[in-house]
Amino acid sequence: MTNMTTQQDITQIRLQHAQVVSTHLESLNIRYCVAGSVALALQGVPRSRPSRDIDVIIFVKDGVVVRELLLSRYPQHYELNQCRLIYRHQQVGGETRSELQLLCACPNAVAWLRFGPDDPGTLDIVDDIPVLGLSRCLFSKLCATNDRLGPNGPEWRRQKGCQDKADAVQIARMMLSREMRFTVMLTDWARAAIELFDESERQLLMNIGVPVQNG
Repeated sequence: MTNMTTQQDITQIRLQHAQVVSTHLESLNIRYCVAGSVALALQGVPRSRPSRDIDVIIFVKDGVVVRELLLSRYPQHYELNQCRLIYRHQQVGGETRSELQLLCACPNAVAWLRFGPDDPGTLDIVDDIPVLGLSRCLFSKLCATNDRLGPNGPEWRRQKGCQDKADAVQIARMMLSREMRFTVMLTDWARAAIELFDESERQLLMNIGVPVQNG
């Protein structure tokens, strides 16, 4: 990708890559869903920054096994770069690449990943791709907001936290426009993030059923 590549171009590249990765995981009989910024793009949630990578939640205990399966079954598409899994896509005009983050959802994972593929509201199907549901997208953004906007963190981490907070607001607006209700039980960590939102944003969260008050 060149410096002239637009945000929309980058997002479209990530979406194209996610579709191919989806077919590869299905061929390996791996249960999964697309998460992160690519999931938000598929769900139609606007963002101020392009998708930097592709987050994929896999419903297995050992993500290394899935990584090795992708590398061995599709060596023309995947490579390791300093322990990072890279998806490569050949097309007319050259090669495009995306970093692929495999996140394991299991009982021993971090709080926002402790769920199963059959839990209510976990998955939506968008363009034939399993995508993380908006309630769980919002839950993950609340957790990330509290994690990254804490005191004494480095500036780059706070910038990511600001993006997570902005994403949470956009997800809530999308849910309100679709008359959707928040369906995930908040952890104390996610609930603490709500104090970082202003009054109008907290009202928005409350309007979709996020338990803003303790108890």
